[in-house]
Amino acid sequence: HDEDAERRELRQLAAFAERLPPGGHKLRAVCRLLRRIREPAVVFTMYRDTLRELRRALADAHAVVVVHGQQPEALRHAAID
Repeated sequence: HDEDAERRELRQLAAFAERLPPGGHKLRAVCRLLRRIREPAVVFTMYRDTLRELRRALADAHAVVVVHGQQPEALRHAAID
């Protein structure tokens, strides 16, 4: 993919996410999307509660690495590596 195509896809995904109802629907949609694309992905979330839910939901089917601002720097670097 070229950068413009990736940007278009990301905008479409963001628009899709905004139309989802609140609650677990977004979580299920993210899980379903990751199953379908079968590629590594980075998922950003604003809240650590959401991070924990995503980690729980994805851990069985995916290798999950978590990075957040409250981690010691060494742990963040290890997770990124």
